[in-house]
Amino acid sequence: MLSIGGMEIQPGFYIDGYRYHSPIGHGGMAEVLLAYDPSNRPFAIKVLKANRFKAGRRRFSREFRTLSKMNHPNVIEVDSYGDIYGHPYIAMEYITGLDLHKEIRRFRELSLNDRWSRVREVLIDLSKGLEHIHSHGVVHRDLKPSNILIDSDGRCVITDFGIVKELNSDAEKSTVLVGTWAYASPEQITGQELDHRSDLYSLGIILYAMLCSRRPFAASNMAGYSKLHNEQPPRAPSDFIPEIPTIFEDICLKLLAKSPQERFQSAREILIALGEVQGQREVVENMVDRIPFFKKDLSVEFVRTIQQEPHAATVIQGEEGFGKSKILEGLEQRLKSLHLPYVRIRISKNATAFEGGRQLIQHIARESGDEHLHRLLQQSIQTSSGTDYNVLAQLTDRAQSVLHTLLE
Repeated sequence: MLSIGGMEIQPGFYIDGYRYHSPIGHGGMAEVLLAYDPSNRPFAIKVLKANRFKAGRRRFSREFRTLSKMNHPNVIEVDSYGDIYGHPYIAMEYITGLDLHKEIRRFRELSLNDRWSRVREVLIDLSKGLEHIHSHGVVHRDLKPSNILIDSDGRCVITDFGIVKELNSDAEKSTVLVGTWAYASPEQITGQELDHRSDLYSLGIILYAMLCSRRPFAASNMAGYSKLHNEQPPRAPSDFIPEIPTIFEDICLKLLAKSPQERFQSAREILIALGEVQGQREVVENMVDRIPFFKKDLSVEFVRTIQQEPHAATVIQGEEGFGKSKILEGLEQRLKSLHLPYVRIRISKNATAFEGGRQLIQHIARESGDEHLHRLLQQSIQTSSGTDYNVLAQLTDRAQSVLHTLLE
Protein backbone atom coordinates (compact mmCIF):
# COMPACT_ATOMS: atom_id res chain seq x y z
CA MET A 1 0.00 0.00 0.00
CA LEU A 2 1.34 3.42 -0.99
CA SER A 3 0.20 6.73 0.49
CA ILE A 4 0.36 9.95 -1.55
CA GLY A 5 -1.19 13.19 -0.36
CA GLY A 6 -2.92 11.34 2.47
CA MET A 7 -4.59 8.94 0.02
CA GLU A 8 -3.90 5.22 -0.24
CA ILE A 9 -2.79 4.13 -3.70
CA GLN A 10 -3.32 0.51 -4.73
CA PRO A 11 -2.22 -1.41 -7.85
CA GLY A 12 -4.57 -0.60 -10.70
CA PHE A 13 -5.10 3.01 -9.58
CA TYR A 14 -4.81 5.49 -12.46
CA ILE A 15 -2.41 8.43 -12.27
CA ASP A 16 -3.89 10.43 -15.12
CA GLY A 17 -3.42 8.00 -18.03
CA TYR A 18 -0.93 5.71 -16.27
CA ARG A 19 -2.02 2.53 -14.46
CA TYR A 20 -0.05 2.18 -11.23
CA HIS A 21 1.63 -1.20 -10.70
CA SER A 22 4.15 -1.03 -7.84
CA PRO A 23 6.81 1.08 -6.11
CA ILE A 24 10.27 0.55 -7.58
CA GLY A 25 12.50 2.99 -5.72
CA HIS A 26 12.83 6.09 -3.60
CA GLY A 27 15.33 8.78 -2.74
CA GLY A 28 15.54 11.90 -0.65
CA MET A 29 13.53 13.88 -3.20
CA ALA A 30 10.99 11.47 -4.68
CA GLU A 31 9.21 8.14 -4.75
CA VAL A 32 9.49 6.21 -8.03
CA LEU A 33 6.59 4.07 -9.20
CA LEU A 34 6.15 1.61 -12.05
CA ALA A 35 3.07 2.30 -14.16
CA TYR A 36 1.76 1.46 -17.64
CA ASP A 37 0.20 3.67 -20.29
CA PRO A 38 -2.89 2.57 -22.30
CA SER A 39 -0.66 0.72 -24.81
CA ASN A 40 0.87 -1.22 -21.88
CA ARG A 41 4.24 0.48 -22.24
CA PRO A 42 6.00 0.73 -18.85
CA PHE A 43 6.92 4.12 -17.37
CA ALA A 44 8.72 5.25 -14.25
CA ILE A 45 6.60 7.80 -12.40
CA LYS A 46 8.74 10.08 -10.23
CA VAL A 47 6.57 11.64 -7.50
CA LEU A 48 7.85 14.51 -5.36
CA LYS A 49 7.76 13.89 -1.61
CA ALA A 50 5.72 16.25 0.56
CA ASN A 51 8.70 17.24 2.72
CA ARG A 52 10.54 18.45 -0.40
CA PHE A 53 7.82 20.67 -1.84
CA LYS A 54 9.57 23.96 -1.07
CA ALA A 55 12.76 23.32 -3.07
CA GLY A 56 11.57 20.37 -5.11
CA ARG A 57 8.73 21.90 -7.12
CA ARG A 58 11.10 24.19 -8.95
CA ARG A 59 13.59 21.37 -9.54
CA PHE A 60 10.89 19.06 -10.87
CA SER A 61 9.60 21.68 -13.25
CA ARG A 62 13.12 22.50 -14.46
CA GLU A 63 13.99 18.83 -14.92
CA PHE A 64 10.94 18.16 -17.08
CA ARG A 65 11.34 21.38 -19.07
CA THR A 66 14.98 20.54 -19.83
CA LEU A 67 14.43 16.90 -20.73
CA SER A 68 11.36 17.59 -22.87
CA LYS A 69 13.65 19.40 -25.34
CA MET A 70 15.97 16.42 -25.72
CA ASN A 71 15.78 13.25 -27.76
CA HIS A 72 18.79 10.97 -27.49
CA PRO A 73 19.26 7.27 -26.65
CA ASN A 74 21.77 8.12 -23.90
CA VAL A 75 19.55 10.72 -22.19
CA ILE A 76 16.45 9.73 -20.22
CA GLU A 77 13.21 10.35 -22.12
CA VAL A 78 10.29 12.07 -20.41
CA ASP A 79 6.65 11.57 -21.37
CA SER A 80 4.59 13.99 -19.27
CA TYR A 81 4.39 16.24 -16.22
CA GLY A 82 1.40 16.21 -13.89
CA ASP A 83 0.00 16.24 -10.38
CA ILE A 84 -1.40 13.56 -8.10
CA TYR A 85 -3.13 14.72 -4.94
CA GLY A 86 -0.98 17.86 -4.86
CA HIS A 87 2.27 16.03 -5.56
CA PRO A 88 4.04 16.92 -8.85
CA TYR A 89 5.18 13.95 -10.90
CA ILE A 90 7.26 13.26 -14.02
CA ALA A 91 6.56 10.23 -16.21
CA MET A 92 9.72 8.97 -17.90
CA GLU A 93 10.95 5.92 -19.74
CA TYR A 94 11.37 2.86 -17.55
CA ILE A 95 14.89 1.41 -17.58
CA THR A 96 15.30 -2.14 -16.31
CA GLY A 97 18.73 -3.06 -14.99
CA LEU A 98 21.46 -1.65 -12.78
CA ASP A 99 22.93 1.79 -12.33
CA LEU A 100 26.58 2.35 -13.25
CA HIS A 101 27.64 2.42 -9.58
CA LYS A 102 26.55 -1.20 -9.18
CA GLU A 103 28.07 -2.23 -12.51
CA ILE A 104 31.47 -0.72 -11.64
CA ARG A 105 31.51 -2.86 -8.50
CA ARG A 106 31.25 -5.92 -10.77
CA PHE A 107 34.12 -4.88 -13.02
CA ARG A 108 36.62 -6.77 -10.88
CA GLU A 109 34.91 -10.02 -11.89
CA LEU A 110 35.64 -9.37 -15.58
CA SER A 111 38.78 -10.32 -17.46
CA LEU A 112 40.92 -7.28 -18.25
CA ASN A 113 40.04 -7.45 -21.97
CA ASP A 114 36.32 -7.58 -21.18
CA ARG A 115 36.72 -4.76 -18.68
CA TRP A 116 38.45 -2.44 -21.16
CA SER A 117 35.83 -3.28 -23.78
CA ARG A 118 33.03 -2.33 -21.39
CA VAL A 119 34.86 0.83 -20.28
CA ARG A 120 35.02 1.90 -23.92
CA GLU A 121 31.29 1.22 -24.45
CA VAL A 122 30.30 3.20 -21.36
CA LEU A 123 32.64 6.09 -22.17
CA ILE A 124 31.25 6.35 -25.70
CA ASP A 125 27.65 6.30 -24.46
CA LEU A 126 28.28 8.97 -21.82
CA SER A 127 30.23 11.17 -24.24
CA LYS A 128 27.42 10.99 -26.79
CA GLY A 129 24.85 11.78 -24.12
CA LEU A 130 26.83 14.74 -22.81
CA GLU A 131 27.40 16.07 -26.30
CA HIS A 132 23.63 16.13 -26.80
CA ILE A 133 22.98 17.72 -23.39
CA HIS A 134 25.62 20.42 -23.90
CA SER A 135 24.37 21.19 -27.40
CA HIS A 136 21.16 22.38 -25.71
CA GLY A 137 23.17 24.88 -23.66
CA VAL A 138 22.84 23.18 -20.28
CA VAL A 139 25.20 21.66 -17.70
CA HIS A 140 24.08 18.56 -15.79
CA ARG A 141 26.05 19.42 -12.60
CA ASP A 142 25.45 16.05 -10.90
CA LEU A 143 26.99 13.46 -13.20
CA LYS A 144 27.87 10.38 -11.15
CA PRO A 145 27.49 6.59 -11.50
CA SER A 146 24.24 6.39 -9.50
CA ASN A 147 22.65 8.86 -11.95
CA ILE A 148 23.46 6.65 -14.93
CA LEU A 149 21.09 3.75 -15.61
CA ILE A 150 21.97 0.73 -17.74
CA ASP A 151 19.31 -1.16 -19.66
CA SER A 152 19.24 -4.85 -20.54
CA ASP A 153 21.26 -4.20 -23.72
CA GLY A 154 24.03 -2.40 -21.84
CA ARG A 155 22.97 1.07 -23.03
CA CYS A 156 23.89 3.85 -20.60
CA VAL A 157 21.24 6.50 -19.94
CA ILE A 158 21.98 9.77 -18.10
CA THR A 159 19.25 10.65 -15.60
CA ASP A 160 18.42 13.03 -12.72
CA PHE A 161 18.41 16.52 -14.20
CA GLY A 162 17.09 18.17 -11.05
CA ILE A 163 19.98 20.60 -10.70
CA VAL A 164 20.72 21.10 -14.39
CA LYS A 165 21.80 24.68 -15.17
CA GLU A 166 21.16 26.65 -18.31
CA LEU A 167 24.24 28.45 -19.53
CA ASN A 168 24.20 32.21 -20.08
CA SER A 169 21.49 32.39 -17.41
CA ASP A 170 21.49 34.49 -14.26
CA ALA A 171 19.46 31.89 -12.41
CA GLU A 172 20.94 30.32 -9.28
CA LYS A 173 24.22 32.18 -9.18
CA SER A 174 25.34 31.08 -5.74
CA THR A 175 28.36 30.12 -3.70
CA VAL A 176 26.45 27.14 -2.26
CA LEU A 177 27.55 23.84 -3.75
CA VAL A 178 24.98 21.91 -5.75
CA GLY A 179 26.09 18.47 -6.82
CA THR A 180 28.08 15.69 -5.19
CA TRP A 181 31.43 16.48 -3.53
CA ALA A 182 33.29 13.44 -4.84
CA TYR A 183 32.37 14.20 -8.48
CA ALA A 184 32.35 18.01 -8.45
CA SER A 185 34.84 19.94 -10.56
CA PRO A 186 37.27 22.38 -8.90
CA GLU A 187 35.21 25.32 -10.14
CA GLN A 188 31.92 23.76 -9.03
CA ILE A 189 32.98 22.84 -5.49
CA THR A 190 34.31 26.36 -4.88
CA GLY A 191 31.11 28.03 -6.13
CA GLN A 192 32.63 29.61 -9.25
CA GLU A 193 30.86 30.14 -12.55
CA LEU A 194 31.07 26.95 -14.61
CA ASP A 195 30.29 25.64 -18.06
CA HIS A 196 30.01 22.28 -19.86
CA ARG A 197 33.63 21.43 -19.05
CA SER A 198 32.62 20.93 -15.42
CA ASP A 199 30.58 17.88 -16.53
CA LEU A 200 33.66 16.61 -18.39
CA TYR A 201 35.65 16.71 -15.14
CA SER A 202 32.90 14.64 -13.48
CA LEU A 203 33.13 12.21 -16.41
CA GLY A 204 36.87 11.95 -15.67
CA ILE A 205 36.09 10.86 -12.09
CA ILE A 206 33.70 8.21 -13.42
CA LEU A 207 36.25 6.97 -15.96
CA TYR A 208 38.91 6.79 -13.23
CA ALA A 209 36.59 4.62 -11.12
CA MET A 210 35.89 2.33 -14.08
CA LEU A 211 39.59 1.92 -14.79
CA CYS A 212 40.87 1.12 -11.30
CA SER A 213 37.80 0.56 -9.08
CA ARG A 214 38.45 3.62 -6.98
CA ARG A 215 37.94 7.35 -7.25
CA PRO A 216 41.00 9.62 -7.59
CA PHE A 217 40.19 11.52 -4.38
CA ALA A 218 38.71 10.53 -1.03
CA ALA A 219 37.87 12.89 1.83
CA SER A 220 35.50 12.99 4.79
CA ASN A 221 33.98 16.43 4.15
CA MET A 222 33.46 19.15 1.58
CA ALA A 223 36.55 21.11 2.63
CA GLY A 224 38.70 18.04 2.14
CA TYR A 225 37.28 17.35 -1.32
CA SER A 226 37.66 21.01 -2.27
CA LYS A 227 41.35 20.94 -1.41
CA LEU A 228 41.94 17.69 -3.30
CA HIS A 229 39.99 18.70 -6.42
CA ASN A 230 41.77 22.05 -6.59
CA GLU A 231 45.31 21.18 -5.49
CA GLN A 232 46.06 17.44 -5.61
CA PRO A 233 47.05 15.90 -8.97
CA PRO A 234 45.44 12.48 -9.41
CA ARG A 235 47.70 9.42 -9.42
CA ALA A 236 47.94 7.75 -12.80
CA PRO A 237 45.39 4.91 -13.01
CA SER A 238 48.18 2.62 -14.25
CA ASP A 239 49.83 2.94 -10.84
CA PHE A 240 47.06 0.63 -9.63
CA ILE A 241 46.55 -1.52 -12.73
CA PRO A 242 49.57 -1.38 -15.09
CA GLU A 243 47.62 -3.03 -17.93
CA ILE A 244 45.25 -0.09 -18.36
CA PRO A 245 45.31 0.95 -22.06
CA THR A 246 47.21 4.19 -22.61
CA ILE A 247 44.33 5.77 -24.53
CA PHE A 248 42.00 5.48 -21.54
CA GLU A 249 44.57 6.81 -19.10
CA ASP A 250 45.40 9.77 -21.34
CA ILE A 251 41.71 10.66 -21.75
CA CYS A 252 41.09 10.27 -18.02
CA LEU A 253 43.96 12.50 -16.90
CA LYS A 254 43.10 15.17 -19.46
CA LEU A 255 39.50 15.23 -18.23
CA LEU A 256 40.79 15.67 -14.67
CA ALA A 257 42.87 18.76 -15.43
CA LYS A 258 42.32 21.43 -12.77
CA SER A 259 41.87 24.19 -15.35
CA PRO A 260 38.87 23.86 -17.72
CA GLN A 261 41.07 25.20 -20.54
CA GLU A 262 43.35 22.15 -20.21
CA ARG A 263 40.56 19.57 -20.42
CA PHE A 264 38.83 18.32 -23.54
CA GLN A 265 36.79 21.26 -24.74
CA SER A 266 33.78 19.19 -25.72
CA ALA A 267 32.45 15.66 -25.28
CA ARG A 268 32.84 15.21 -29.02
CA GLU A 269 36.60 15.59 -28.68
CA ILE A 270 36.57 12.46 -26.50
CA LEU A 271 34.77 10.58 -29.27
CA ILE A 272 37.42 11.75 -31.72
CA ALA A 273 40.18 10.52 -29.39
CA LEU A 274 38.43 7.13 -29.29
CA GLY A 275 38.13 7.06 -33.09
CA GLU A 276 34.33 7.13 -32.94
CA VAL A 277 33.91 10.23 -35.10
CA GLN A 278 36.11 11.75 -37.78
CA GLY A 279 36.55 15.14 -39.37
CA GLN A 280 37.90 18.29 -37.82
CA ARG A 281 35.47 20.33 -39.87
CA GLU A 282 32.39 18.68 -38.34
CA VAL A 283 33.77 19.10 -34.83
CA VAL A 284 34.42 22.81 -35.13
CA GLU A 285 31.09 23.46 -36.86
CA ASN A 286 29.36 21.84 -33.91
CA MET A 287 31.35 23.83 -31.35
CA VAL A 288 30.95 27.16 -33.14
CA ASP A 289 27.33 26.80 -34.26
CA ARG A 290 25.66 24.69 -31.58
CA ILE A 291 27.36 25.24 -28.22
CA PRO A 292 26.42 28.78 -27.14
CA PHE A 293 29.34 29.38 -24.77
CA PHE A 294 32.07 28.34 -27.24
CA LYS A 295 32.06 31.59 -29.23
CA LYS A 296 32.32 33.72 -26.11
CA ASP A 297 35.06 31.67 -24.42
CA LEU A 298 37.24 31.31 -27.52
CA SER A 299 37.42 35.03 -28.24
CA VAL A 300 38.16 35.72 -24.57
CA GLU A 301 41.02 33.21 -24.63
CA PHE A 302 42.50 34.79 -27.79
CA VAL A 303 42.31 38.28 -26.30
CA ARG A 304 43.95 37.05 -23.10
CA THR A 305 46.79 35.56 -25.18
CA ILE A 306 47.23 38.82 -27.10
CA GLN A 307 47.33 40.87 -23.90
CA GLN A 308 49.77 38.53 -22.13
CA GLU A 309 51.97 37.81 -25.16
CA PRO A 310 51.87 40.93 -27.36
CA HIS A 311 54.54 39.61 -29.76
CA ALA A 312 53.06 36.12 -30.14
CA ALA A 313 51.16 34.90 -33.19
CA THR A 314 48.00 32.82 -32.96
CA VAL A 315 47.34 30.70 -36.07
CA ILE A 316 43.90 29.40 -36.99
CA GLN A 317 44.13 26.93 -39.84
CA GLY A 318 41.88 24.33 -41.42
CA GLU A 319 40.11 23.24 -44.57
CA GLU A 320 37.33 25.17 -46.29
CA GLY A 321 34.26 25.33 -44.06
CA PHE A 322 36.31 24.70 -40.91
CA GLY A 323 34.84 27.75 -39.15
CA LYS A 324 37.85 30.11 -39.29
CA SER A 325 35.78 33.10 -40.42
CA LYS A 326 33.28 32.72 -37.58
CA ILE A 327 36.09 32.43 -35.05
CA LEU A 328 37.73 35.59 -36.39
CA GLU A 329 34.41 37.45 -36.38
CA GLY A 330 33.97 36.59 -32.70
CA LEU A 331 37.50 37.76 -31.99
CA GLU A 332 36.92 41.05 -33.84
CA GLN A 333 33.75 41.74 -31.84
CA ARG A 334 35.63 41.09 -28.60
CA LEU A 335 38.51 43.39 -29.58
CA LYS A 336 36.06 46.14 -30.55
CA SER A 337 34.25 45.87 -27.23
CA LEU A 338 37.59 46.29 -25.43
CA HIS A 339 38.64 49.17 -27.73
CA LEU A 340 41.81 47.30 -28.73
CA PRO A 341 43.28 48.20 -32.15
CA TYR A 342 43.51 45.42 -34.71
CA VAL A 343 43.77 44.82 -38.43
CA ARG A 344 42.39 41.84 -40.35
CA ILE A 345 44.50 40.60 -43.25
CA ARG A 346 43.49 38.03 -45.84
CA ILE A 347 46.13 36.24 -47.91
CA SER A 348 45.87 33.48 -50.47
CA LYS A 349 47.11 29.95 -49.93
CA ASN A 350 49.95 30.43 -52.45
CA ALA A 351 51.11 33.84 -51.22
CA THR A 352 54.79 34.51 -50.50
CA ALA A 353 56.04 34.40 -46.92
CA PHE A 354 56.22 38.22 -46.82
CA GLU A 355 52.70 38.87 -48.19
CA GLY A 356 51.00 39.06 -44.80
CA GLY A 357 53.67 41.39 -43.46
CA ARG A 358 53.45 43.57 -46.55
CA GLN A 359 49.69 44.00 -46.14
CA LEU A 360 50.17 44.94 -42.49
CA ILE A 361 52.77 47.56 -43.43
CA GLN A 362 50.47 48.95 -46.13
CA HIS A 363 47.81 49.37 -43.46
CA ILE A 364 50.26 51.14 -41.14
CA ALA A 365 51.35 53.42 -43.98
CA ARG A 366 47.74 54.37 -44.82
CA GLU A 367 46.85 55.01 -41.18
CA SER A 368 49.96 57.05 -40.42
CA GLY A 369 50.45 58.93 -43.71
CA ASP A 370 54.22 58.51 -43.17
CA GLU A 371 55.87 59.44 -46.50
CA HIS A 372 59.18 57.69 -45.73
CA LEU A 373 57.33 54.44 -45.05
CA HIS A 374 55.38 54.86 -48.32
CA ARG A 375 58.61 55.27 -50.31
CA LEU A 376 60.24 52.22 -48.73
CA LEU A 377 57.10 50.19 -49.39
CA GLN A 378 57.11 51.17 -53.08
CA GLN A 379 60.81 50.28 -53.34
CA SER A 380 60.16 46.83 -51.90
CA ILE A 381 57.32 46.26 -54.39
CA GLN A 382 59.45 47.37 -57.35
CA THR A 383 62.41 45.22 -56.30
CA SER A 384 62.39 41.94 -58.16
CA SER A 385 60.46 39.37 -56.07
CA GLY A 386 60.85 41.67 -53.08
CA THR A 387 64.15 40.02 -52.12
CA ASP A 388 66.35 43.11 -51.59
CA TYR A 389 67.00 42.37 -47.94
CA ASN A 390 68.49 45.82 -47.29
CA VAL A 391 65.24 47.46 -48.42
CA LEU A 392 63.19 44.93 -46.44
CA ALA A 393 65.20 45.61 -43.28
CA GLN A 394 64.70 49.38 -43.62
CA LEU A 395 61.00 48.84 -44.36
CA THR A 396 60.33 46.69 -41.31
CA ASP A 397 62.35 48.94 -39.01
CA ARG A 398 60.46 52.03 -40.21
CA ALA A 399 57.08 50.24 -39.97
CA GLN A 400 57.82 49.18 -36.40
CA SER A 401 58.82 52.74 -35.43
CA VAL A 402 55.67 54.22 -37.00
CA LEU A 403 53.47 51.58 -35.40
CA HIS A 404 54.84 52.40 -31.93
CA THR A 405 54.02 56.07 -32.57
CA LEU A 406 50.47 55.23 -33.66
CA LEU A 407 49.84 53.15 -30.54
CA GLU A 408 51.18 55.71 -28.08
